[in-house]
Amino acid sequence: MAIFIQNEGHILIMAIFIQNEEHILIMAIFILNEGHILIMAIFILNEGHILIMAIFILNEGLILLMAIFILNEGHILIMAIFILNEGHILIMAIFILN
Repeated sequence: MAIFIQNEGHILIMAIFIQNEEHILIMAIFILNEGHILIMAIFILNEGHILIMAIFILNEGLILLMAIFILNEGHILIMAIFILNEGHILIMAIFILN
């Protein structure tokens, strides 16, 4: 686990978990000085599946949940969920086949 504090007020908390089932979790939390928070997790599973998940919390109250699933058959699923501060929810999914 590493915590990087830079002189511009940026904070990066990064942790890499390697478990005995060949699961790898790379998690990074970026806290920027503009009040933006980025929580990013990369899951690498032993079946060749890769899940990249990013949570953007912006200071305008806008929340973006984004998940990218990369499967071992070459299929790619990009899913984004936008939660706006007026209660609006936008769910977008993009399927890319091989």
